[in-house]
Amino acid sequence: MYDTIAPNADKPLWCKSSLRSTASEKGMYVRQGPDDELDDSLERKLDKEVENPAASVVERMNNRMRQPSAEEERILKNLVVAQRVRTPGARRRAFVAAQDCLINGIPELTNRFIDIVEQTGTVPEPSGEAPNVPGLTIEPVPEGIRCGITLGSELFQYSVERGLTSEFREVFDSSHWRLGILPEDAADLPLGDEPVITSISFDREGNAERGSFLAMPLGPRRLFYTFIGFTKKEMRKTATSPAFYAGVRQMIVKQAIRRIYSRTEDPDIPESRPRKIDRQSFGEKV
Repeated sequence: MYDTIAPNADKPLWCKSSLRSTASEKGMYVRQGPDDELDDSLERKLDKEVENPAASVVERMNNRMRQPSAEEERILKNLVVAQRVRTPGARRRAFVAAQDCLINGIPELTNRFIDIVEQTGTVPEPSGEAPNVPGLTIEPVPEGIRCGITLGSELFQYSVERGLTSEFREVFDSSHWRLGILPEDAADLPLGDEPVITSISFDREGNAERGSFLAMPLGPRRLFYTFIGFTKKEMRKTATSPAFYAGVRQMIVKQAIRRIYSRTEDPDIPESRPRKIDRQSFGEKV
């Protein structure tokens, strides 16, 4: 494991590390249920519907040379979607989006409410027009309308569940995916703590532009990827040269949140992403 943050310069660049201890977070998908009981239904759902079906498929992909069947591709797409929305990076994106909603979306809503107050002398109930975001509160107070948001596990779970079924999910399902098998002269792919790498541009309507790239390594020598909008014939013609995979390696390293994993000590990775010496940041949770 290569950690992009170190407490001091004496810490070795690479260390042998357990994925179970460094690439997982206990209780990440658990929330408080009724009567203060812990609700782990989302974690059990991901285990049953995503992880268990994908485990054997990923193993097969790493031990053979042919493309996945339609059913195997469906299972792998489920895995890619889940790995896009369930990580610490996804949690950070969810919180940033919620803050953006509070800062940029709510003022317009509250201005409408204040206009109604001034015109009618009564405060409307905001619940019917408020965005459906867990932890968001909009309530009348003597001065007008008070807005707030709680950035916690409920909001993150909402974002995970929505991500599994949202419009972005349709991009995954409607795209043609391909298994890339690295040529012998291409270097192994590392794996970052942001497993799904993306290079997506959006048009004015918010749709992903044709040619946008999505990929996830299934192992050091296998890459599951798509170019959005490409036909099956176009996908068969996509470049799979050492140069193509070298570019993918760079994306993995650059887009990792903090930790990068490799089968061997890879000197190119610290050169591509020099680590930061910061004792306080090193002790913080990803």
